[in-house]
Amino acid sequence: MTTSPGRIYLSAQRQFSITKSLRFHSTFSDGLLGLQEARSESAVKILNDEILSGACSTACQSHACSHTILIPITGDLIFKNDDQRISLDVGEMLIRSGQASRDFKVVNRYQDEEINYLRFEVEDSELLNPGIGKFHYDLEVHRNALINITAALDKLPFSVNIGAFAGREETIFRLQDERSVLLAYVIAGAFEIEGRLLEAGDALELWDIREAELEALSNQAIIVLLELVKRTGGS
Repeated sequence: MTTSPGRIYLSAQRQFSITKSLRFHSTFSDGLLGLQEARSESAVKILNDEILSGACSTACQSHACSHTILIPITGDLIFKNDDQRISLDVGEMLIRSGQASRDFKVVNRYQDEEINYLRFEVEDSELLNPGIGKFHYDLEVHRNALINITAALDKLPFSVNIGAFAGREETIFRLQDERSVLLAYVIAGAFEIEGRLLEAGDALELWDIREAELEALSNQAIIVLLELVKRTGGS
């Protein structure tokens, strides 16, 4: 069996940062100023697993034309900018597409409980349609399958897919474009993807593939996949 080209980003090797209100792990060094160690093969600049304390908020800023993806894991959050205030529950996802240096906030509306969410930032120098979209998915209804949350959108340079699987359940993810980079991130449990073992917090990038085989190695295993058009000049 030929091993597809790729790179694993282990959970234990992520950068950990803490402030008064926020704790987060950064898979890619672009998420932290001055770090050079881990850089994505795709247009993903940030992949952060963030925990926000009760009754707190955190300010975020994009430093390039990009798409920000927010996926709550535990607890609801509020997305807030100068124009909008959007509540986001578990089972929902928000994509904010905009220009550089446009601030927004993530707010924890709970007084005494932390919230946990994923934050991705995908750079897009050819961003055509700034705006904000909110999407719903149901992992209980669609067990042991990948849900293409962005299926209705055809102008994004990526797709977002998520799935929850029982142990030993398998699926095949077929890429829409063989030039794409596939980014997998394990939210919970463990998976084997194209011969690589991934556990919670691990990420994997694959390229030069047409499809990827996934097998859950534990119950209640949850994974998110992004298919991204590879950057010009990327390795």
